[in-house]
Amino acid sequence: MSLNDTPRSDRLHIAIFGRRNAGKSSLLNAFTGRKAAIVSETAGTTTDPVYKSMEIHGLGPCVLIDTAGFDDNGPMGELRVQGTEEALKKTDVALVVIAADAGYEICLKEGLQPDLLLGDFDSMEPPANFAQVRRLPVEKDDTDTLAALKVGLERMCDTFYIYGGTGGKRLDHTLANLQSLLFLRRRGARGFLYDDDFVWTVLENEALTIPRTVEWGLFSAFCLGDQAEGVDEEGFQYPLRDALLTPDVPLGVSNHILESEARIAVRKGALAVGWELESLD
Repeated sequence: MSLNDTPRSDRLHIAIFGRRNAGKSSLLNAFTGRKAAIVSETAGTTTDPVYKSMEIHGLGPCVLIDTAGFDDNGPMGELRVQGTEEALKKTDVALVVIAADAGYEICLKEGLQPDLLLGDFDSMEPPANFAQVRRLPVEKDDTDTLAALKVGLERMCDTFYIYGGTGGKRLDHTLANLQSLLFLRRRGARGFLYDDDFVWTVLENEALTIPRTVEWGLFSAFCLGDQAEGVDEEGFQYPLRDALLTPDVPLGVSNHILESEARIAVRKGALAVGWELESLD
C-alpha cells in the first residue's frame, strides 16, 4: 500500500488548536504548501474542522486538522467549539509554535500567533501586547534557537520543525542549528531544519527512509564527528555500501534520489543528511 492509499483512520492525526485568529489556518496552509484552509482577518472564519491528508518527513502518512477557536462564542460559536472538542478526541499530536527573537516577525508575516516568544531580543524588542514572553540574558551559552528547543523538550515535544534557521549573514548560526539537530537526536527527539526547498536532519547509529519528493532530487550527507562507519545509501544515483565518511572529505555531497524511496543508514557515528523538497513557489 502506498502512502497516498493509507486510510485516514491509520494516519497520525495532528491538530492545531488555539484562539480565534491565532493563525491556525495559516499554519495548516504553510505545512501543506497550499490553501487548504480559508484565511481571513475576520475572527471565526473556520467553522467545521478541516482535515488534510499528507505525508510529513519523519512521521509518514498524517492528517492535519484545522479547528475553530476555543474562544468562539454565541450560538454558532458553541457548535464550532463542540466540533473542535470532537477533533481533540481524534488527535494524536498537538502543535506548539515557539518564536525565537525576531522569528516573531516572521510568524506575524505568515499570520501565525506563537504560543511562546523567547530570546535575548538583541534583534527586536518584545511586543508590549504579547503576554507569553520569556526574556533570556544576552550573555549565555545557548543560542536562542537551542533555548527554544529545550523549552520544547520540557513540554514533551519529540518532533521539531525549525524554520528561518539557515542562510542569511550568519553561517555560524546555521552550523550551530545543524549541531542542535544532533542535540535533539541524543535526547530522543528528531529535528528538521528547513532551508529554501531543502530539509536537514541528523542520524546517529540508525537508518532513515526518505521519500523522493522531486524528480532527480538532490541529497547530501556529512559526517558529524570524527568518523561515521558502515554508511549505506540505497536508491541513489551513487550508492554506498559499508562506507566510511569523515569530516575532512565531502564524499557524501550532491547525490540524487532515483527510487520512490531511498534509505540512508549509519552503523556507528552521526550524519547530517539533507534532501531536496518540492518548491512552494
